[in-house]
Amino acid sequence: MIVRVKLMLLRDFTNFLFMIALVMLSSAVAIQAVVFPDRPVTIEVLRKTMSWIWLSLFTTDLSNLSESETCRKSFLGAPKQYCNLVGQYANNACPAQSLPAYLIIIEYFVILKLLLWPILFAFFSKTAKNVDDEADKIWRFQLYSLAEDFRLRPPLPPPFTLLCILCSACCTFTNTINAFFSECDHPDFESRDKNRTIWRFGSIYRNPSVPFKKNEFVNSFWRKLSMEQWKNTEQKQKTTTNKTELQELHNIHNHIRMMTLRDSYEKSGSRKASELQFFEKYPESSIMKISVNLISKPWAVLVPRYNPPFYCKPAEEFYADVQKYVDIATEQNVGELKRIWRSRQANDVTSNSEKCWKLSAAGFPLNPNGRTGMAGRGNHPRFGANRRCYYIVLSGGVEAQCQVLVDSKKNIPNEWHLENSSKDEHLTSILKMIGVSDSDAHMFSMRRLDSSIVTADKRIPSNDTSPAHLASEVAENENDTDNAWTEHDVWAISLRERRILTTIIGYSWLPTSAIRGTILPWQADLVFRAKTIYGL
Repeated sequence: MIVRVKLMLLRDFTNFLFMIALVMLSSAVAIQAVVFPDRPVTIEVLRKTMSWIWLSLFTTDLSNLSESETCRKSFLGAPKQYCNLVGQYANNACPAQSLPAYLIIIEYFVILKLLLWPILFAFFSKTAKNVDDEADKIWRFQLYSLAEDFRLRPPLPPPFTLLCILCSACCTFTNTINAFFSECDHPDFESRDKNRTIWRFGSIYRNPSVPFKKNEFVNSFWRKLSMEQWKNTEQKQKTTTNKTELQELHNIHNHIRMMTLRDSYEKSGSRKASELQFFEKYPESSIMKISVNLISKPWAVLVPRYNPPFYCKPAEEFYADVQKYVDIATEQNVGELKRIWRSRQANDVTSNSEKCWKLSAAGFPLNPNGRTGMAGRGNHPRFGANRRCYYIVLSGGVEAQCQVLVDSKKNIPNEWHLENSSKDEHLTSILKMIGVSDSDAHMFSMRRLDSSIVTADKRIPSNDTSPAHLASEVAENENDTDNAWTEHDVWAISLRERRILTTIIGYSWLPTSAIRGTILPWQADLVFRAKTIYGL
């Protein structure tokens, strides 16, 4: 605050006074010549004029614009036959009542009140802002100055100052004597002066007020740094040679890589007729997709001329309940879809997720199963994994009474699951259909927060009602494309001894002992795995 006030008074206000003095002097001359044209210029007149000019900074005196009663009586008018007074008043102290006099006074007040005062306030504001910005530096400098002042002062009061100076001189002389007999291995130190601390190119500064042992670490640091610098100067030529050899090896490596790519492209361009691309019809559309053989299917295999058609089923052709989940692949939305998938890939990499998305050069996800001959999302509603949930619903508390729910085609109940909610509505409807109460069905359908895969060595307690996540794996499907694929998400739930319906429309109960040969083998394996986890 003291620094701010000091700058405002000594710098800003002083500069303001210099600037306003020019305006005051010029206005005083103009007012004297226009408002009082007949008044002689004397010391008393100058004093009154400058007094009025100065007091106008703080007041607004407009008496010179009005005609007083005394001036009205001394008015002479303008004679037509001879020259008379310019102000037309017999009293030369009366102000002239003319338009120029009115304008010159109003102009002075406008400049003074509307321009000069705001400029002063602007000066003060700018100084306050600059001081606030530099307050930390000013405070640090003042603190440093104070610390240096106390450091340079003798520790004893003035009567004992001479004693302190003698002690400091003795300590400095002792350190100098010890330095003559100290050994040094600095590269700049001459070998003929091993017993003297004489440097060829300078010396290392040592503070005499600090004991010698406290400087040992600093001295050793600078000694090692100087030796490394000396070694680097000696071995500079060898290092340059090594860099040249490394650059040549790097160029050879790039050349070999380019030759490999060229050879691969040449082989792809000189394929036989039997190796040419064949096309087949994509399901539920008139689009022809490329028929990919097993050798060219993995993404690790380079296929230079692979350019599949891009197809996305229109959103209008999906069912009404699925249309809200469809990824619209128009020109306006393609850029946003690419941005979303790139952000997902970045999040998976930073979080060390097991499912790290691989993206194409265009920014779309790549099918983990490899090439399919068709780009886009095809008949799938979404890019990437399209989940189909399988529900293993077990009933019975012991192994002999254990049975599993299957549909009319002897398959485990399954349904596409495109939403990302914690509650499974399809599982709720299945449980209600088999006789489970509404509250229990909603409770059983709530997925656990940790959706990680439950391994075979884990056991689910009997009081746990949330479904167990058994598997999540990529499956082959005829509708799969390079950027959209099918993923089986398997969930298991055990109703144990709850009362259920034995006859269900569209579903039936199948004993787990008779599932081999009745349902698909991979589904039977999942059922036995669910039994092991639930201890049945």
